Amino acid sequence: MFVEVAFLPRLLRNPAGKTCVVIDVLRASTTLVAAFERGLARAVIAPGPGSARRLARQLGPGVLLGGEVGGLPPRGFDLGNSPLEYLRADLAGRTLVFATSNGTRALRRSAGAAEVLVGCLANTGAVIDAVLAAGRDVVFVCAGRGRGRAFGLDDAFTAGFLVDELVRRVGVSPVPAPDADLPDQTPPDRLVLDDSAVAARQVCLGFDRNPLAALRASAHGHRLIRMGLGADVEFAARVDISRLVPRLAVCSGRLEVTGG
Repeated sequence: MFVEVAFLPRLLRNPAGKTCVVIDVLRASTTLVAAFERGLARAVIAPGPGSARRLARQLGPGVLLGGEVGGLPPRGFDLGNSPLEYLRADLAGRTLVFATSNGTRALRRSAGAAEVLVGCLANTGAVIDAVLAAGRDVVFVCAGRGRGRAFGLDDAFTAGFLVDELVRRVGVSPVPAPDADLPDQTPPDRLVLDDSAVAARQVCLGFDRNPLAALRASAHGHRLIRMGLGADVEFAARVDISRLVPRLAVCSGRLEVTGG
């Protein structure tokens, strides 16, 4: 299994035939996991607030609008992008149209993969189970910051945490990726880590696998804390509190996430 990390969505190359795990730990991927824990039926992914409003009108009454711009819910939205807010909401059987600054962009970028999973710290073990069950090469796609244009330490740490969990689960030492011009002699039962996966894992190990320390140290974490949303950061740092793995699919030409 070849393992890569795309530190920005635009660095994702040739996703066809691979499993992509989209990570926006602060906060879209964590929020989607929380929403499906509360019984959400589906989340329709929109590129921005305007298109989200139009989609909600097309889908009819009872559809919820959720997401954020600059960390806060846009005017007229029912919900923002706080996982704690979704955990308090009655979402059983509901449809959500969801648009965020970074996470939903990364989902759209990954749509050409064989399978797209939503990953975060909250569903670490379940994500690793799904990746191993699929048996495909895997790319952990970081949403980043600044509309997906800037590196995000929080997502890089989370990708590294997932890579490290994968290494621990398989129970063998990772084999460095071979040079592209040499034949691959790697045994089929071994992990092959691209340099990007090695780097992400080292970010994780550099924080002694401490999620809260890493998230608080990130620019995004700092910003949320300054906005009074430190509880979201603390919640997003919790590991293995959900067994749900949301999955992306194309339905009637729309990108939709279901609870898996």
